[in-house]
Amino acid sequence: MPVKLNQTLISIVVPIYQTEDYLADCLNSLLKQSYQKLQIICVNDGSTDGSADIIASFAARDKRIVVINKENGGLSSARNAGIKAACGEILMFVDSDDLLEPDACATVANIFAQTNADIITFGATIFPAKDSTPWLEDVLSCRDAVYEQPKCDASPPLINTDILFVEKSRPFVWRNAILAKFLKRTGLNFDESLTFGEDQVFQFLAYVQAKAVAFSASKLYRYRCVRPQSLMSSRHASAQGIVLDHCLISEYVFRGWNKLQLLPKYAPELILWLLDFLLWDIFNLPKTEQAKPLRELGKMLNESMTLLDVKKLQLKTAYRSIITNIMLSAKKDICINIGILTIGRYFFARYGLCGIIKKAIKRYTSG
Repeated sequence: MPVKLNQTLISIVVPIYQTEDYLADCLNSLLKQSYQKLQIICVNDGSTDGSADIIASFAARDKRIVVINKENGGLSSARNAGIKAACGEILMFVDSDDLLEPDACATVANIFAQTNADIITFGATIFPAKDSTPWLEDVLSCRDAVYEQPKCDASPPLINTDILFVEKSRPFVWRNAILAKFLKRTGLNFDESLTFGEDQVFQFLAYVQAKAVAFSASKLYRYRCVRPQSLMSSRHASAQGIVLDHCLISEYVFRGWNKLQLLPKYAPELILWLLDFLLWDIFNLPKTEQAKPLRELGKMLNESMTLLDVKKLQLKTAYRSIITNIMLSAKKDICINIGILTIGRYFFARYGLCGIIKKAIKRYTSG
């Protein structure tokens, strides 16, 4: 049943760590929401700058602000603490250096009132605009759409994978508004053993368990693209480090889908995402840096399926060939040396000549 507009409490979880220069602007954007029935949960995750004083000052002025002070445990730990303290029927997440547009909460409440959605995903704008990228502009621009998952008791459950692989649904959880009863029903929270990519793992598990998902083209969030000392900025320092982080994210996603019994039926879709997510970046690393991520990828695939499973999948020969090569090399614990023809056949089959040229141009023009 849809939620009741104007009677619904929205809990906004704000994880805070060392953001004293941006925090006041963030909190002001929440207090100025046109929708007033809010619980603003400020989770101070062990900040040593002036963030705690700023939070206390705002809490003294507005009783809607709830303050949680905890030892530093990372972003997932802070979000989980906020979820635990939330009293609202709807949960939203705002990073403490970002902003919400004035009508964001009203728009979210209205969509929940009009649909049966468990999750809403909305658009965002980037600031400063000069620091934006075509990729960010693309992934933060979704369309208006509502997906109702198939209603049946099939095992494995039937899901509409377009939510994940066609729509602009990933990889930032602050674009999601979620019903509290959905989180309670599924037991979902953020994996605190991940220090990077926890948003995407959460989304891969959330979307497939939602009874309905609504997308809104409205740009409700303002994302600060570049902040010195941020986790994202530090991660961008090493190309191999980014790829290894992506390997770990993939491992958690595959493990989660296995637990939900989705992998046997939806392995082809997930494998295509995996290859898109990793292979282009792996093969653009220096040759001496390719072995480690390829080995991690092979180990993860071997833990999730057998070579016989791969042989049975409805995938193009070029896809199966490169997957088999990676898995077999990792299984035998030998150096993975994929021939240039195997690599070339895969990329040509996946992207076509024009797609390869576009990817190459994008890579070299972006530095």
